[in-house]
Amino acid sequence: MKNDQITFVVDGQEKYYPLGTFVETYHQSLLQIEKEQKVITALNIDGVPLRNIQDYNGSWSDISKIEIDTKPIQELISESIQDAQEYLPRLYEALISVSDSIQRGFEGEAMIVLQQIVEGLEWFSAYVQGITHYGAKYGATVDQSDTIHELVNIYNNLTEAMESRDFVWIADITAYELAPFVERWITITDQLLNVA
Repeated sequence: MKNDQITFVVDGQEKYYPLGTFVETYHQSLLQIEKEQKVITALNIDGVPLRNIQDYNGSWSDISKIEIDTKPIQELISESIQDAQEYLPRLYEALISVSDSIQRGFEGEAMIVLQQIVEGLEWFSAYVQGITHYGAKYGATVDQSDTIHELVNIYNNLTEAMESRDFVWIADITAYELAPFVERWITITDQLLNVA
């Protein structure tokens, strides 16, 4: 490779392009990925993993190699549904245990579990968004705007309750808002598993 070229590696296939065509080449790659009904699962710029291209804070002219890994959307959805089938019942049980622990006066124990729940909610949120966005093709009938809006509201309330250390509110949110939401998604996931 010459210094005036950039290496694009998409799913292990390596191609070389002139540096001046970086933006155009990147956008063409994205269009091809979308056309093939795939999604990006990994992005590395010069060996540094990034969540998306906007996270890159260097100069475009300094990039020597971009690596992109993709997966077919249907495969990613199927994997996500299988993961959710295993994870969501555990999340539901953890939510109920937080509420029970608080009611028994074990707030410290509840907060430890709640921290783990909050970390899992990021994955759950991505799952909900993915299924509501792509799921219609696979038999999901979920109103995206209401679902995402509801989850964001619950999460914001939970965050506020945690910041104010209002344990009664935390117990109420976990048992009466978030647990039923997760339970609804357990049912949706079971239905999707039969379709996917």
